Amino acid sequence: MIEEQLAPVRRYTRAEAAQALNVKDTWLKRWVTARSIPHQRSGDPNGKQQRGVWFTWNDILAIGAMLPELMTNRQTVQAARIAPAGRSDELLDRWARLTSAR
Repeated sequence: MIEEQLAPVRRYTRAEAAQALNVKDTWLKRWVTARSIPHQRSGDPNGKQQRGVWFTWNDILAIGAMLPELMTNRQTVQAARIAPAGRSDELLDRWARLTSAR
């Protein structure tokens, strides 16, 4: 199997999801805490002890679509500054290929 075929079934850490979305890890942490983005948690959803947040590829795709609404103007400028040239277009193309392959 190639990496693109495994991507939809793999669990991604917060750091990996942040890297894939080209945002800061702390931004994802804040959005997870506010429960404003899709994510997965281990443990009892109604219990006090919920540890181990992770993301599926579908979560990452959904967050990517939500980014314009989630990010403040300042975050948008920061993300554009830290983005390698052409990476966002390349990443969107890859996401499009993965989602259309299903």
